[in-house]
Amino acid sequence: MSNVGENIKKLRKQIELTQVEFSKQIGVSQGTLSDIEQGNCNPSIETLVSIQERYNVSFNWLLKGYKE
Repeated sequence: MSNVGENIKKLRKQIELTQVEFSKQIGVSQGTLSDIEQGNCNPSIETLVSIQERYNVSFNWLLKGYKE
């Protein structure tokens, strides 16, 4: 099972954005995004909603890595 940080990183790489570009689009700092991707912290609900709305991905995929 993958974690939310890995899934966010996977999404960012799929859409070919740098951490700086992606973090600006979802409303967090690059440092926070780095911490999330490395598993050092979890994203806020607001960040998850921002990603889900902007990139049309499900919460199941973001949180668990699969569609349900």
